[in-house]
Amino acid sequence: MKKKRRGFSIGKLFNNDRFVLVFSVFVAIILWFAMATVNTEERPRVIYDVPISVELSKEAKEQGYQIFEQSDMTAKVSVTGNSLVVNQLTKDDVKVEAQVSNNGVGKFTVNLVATKQSQLIDYEISSVDPGSVIVNVDKYKEVTMDILDEIKYTVNDDYFVNSPVLSSDTVTLSGPETEVTKVAKVSVAYTVREPLTETVKFTTKLVLQDASGNEIPNSDGLIHFSNDVNEVEVTIPVLSRATVPIDVTYTNKPEKLDLTNIMRMDYQSIEVGGSKQDLANLKSISLLPIDFSNISPERNSVVMSVDLPANFTNLSNLYTVNVSFDLTEFTTKTMNVEQFVTKNLGSGQTADITTKNLAVTIVGPKDVIDNISPSDLYGEIDMTGKEDFTGSTEMPIKISVKNPEYRAWAYGNYKVNVTVTPTTNSKTE
Repeated sequence: MKKKRRGFSIGKLFNNDRFVLVFSVFVAIILWFAMATVNTEERPRVIYDVPISVELSKEAKEQGYQIFEQSDMTAKVSVTGNSLVVNQLTKDDVKVEAQVSNNGVGKFTVNLVATKQSQLIDYEISSVDPGSVIVNVDKYKEVTMDILDEIKYTVNDDYFVNSPVLSSDTVTLSGPETEVTKVAKVSVAYTVREPLTETVKFTTKLVLQDASGNEIPNSDGLIHFSNDVNEVEVTIPVLSRATVPIDVTYTNKPEKLDLTNIMRMDYQSIEVGGSKQDLANLKSISLLPIDFSNISPERNSVVMSVDLPANFTNLSNLYTVNVSFDLTEFTTKTMNVEQFVTKNLGSGQTADITTKNLAVTIVGPKDVIDNISPSDLYGEIDMTGKEDFTGSTEMPIKISVKNPEYRAWAYGNYKVNVTVTPTTNSKTE
């Protein structure tokens, strides 16, 4: 006998617990989707961080007004509509804006209005939070001001402090005209508590003050600083100090002339500032040499510049020294010089001094001046720099007294005519 084949039975599937579980979930999803699709019930939703746009009237803009401050920059917008629609909305689908109807300077409250920006039409805007914002309207102003030094410090007696050096001497302020106009001065206020013994550097904020000296807070940031920097670096240079003698040097001074009792200086020393190491190596300050060819009984003083090396500061503010000579025991005498020599003449050249005699003024002690004769004098022409020159020219000449015991010198500057020619051997070559 053949067995009967059993047919497929859906009913038996429901006797399987796993099948029933999977089937139930699947049916629930289908039902939810169907209900959501046909559900027209309005569902609320809040869209966050929607930008707030506030505009001035055309007239206000033409008059130069701007918005410098706004109490809120974003809003929350509540919408209602089909859940499938509202769940897709973003902050780009709504616009929150307002227009300032008032003209002039001041803080104004303006109401916000939200409008739909999406093509989806099945939703409505129910509310905006906040409903209004406060805006600060003003004209723009820019001004450049000096930065004043209000730094307080003390210094040890063995040191010298220079004025503080700021990384910037001026600052440009900009922002609402009402706020910027309040600023009467900008300063650097800082107190160094310990006495200064070395150079210090620090950074500190700029302080804004009104005409009465009251500090103007800028916590809201309405006033902007140039380059957005509201602080400066301050350097207070501190120097060690020392007093050093002033030395005088000479050119064309007679070798045997003793100036101990006849030379006078209105300042013998100078106070200078510098590093300890530099000052330890500084023994004196030397003036430029005094040329005795410019000194005579009638012209017996000269004003000399005091020039310090670059790494020192002149704390005495002494920039010139008057050097004078007591020449009451000296006199002058005019004589003709007939003896001339040359030095540093170029190789293969000969020089002919066409000036045969030269009247010069000699200065010397009264008790010896009459003993000086033309034979005691000679002139020297230095051809340095003219080694390749040939022809005739005028050259400076230095007049000297042969006998140093006379303690005499030539006063004035002199020149002679010189002709330079190649030697015979040089021409042959």
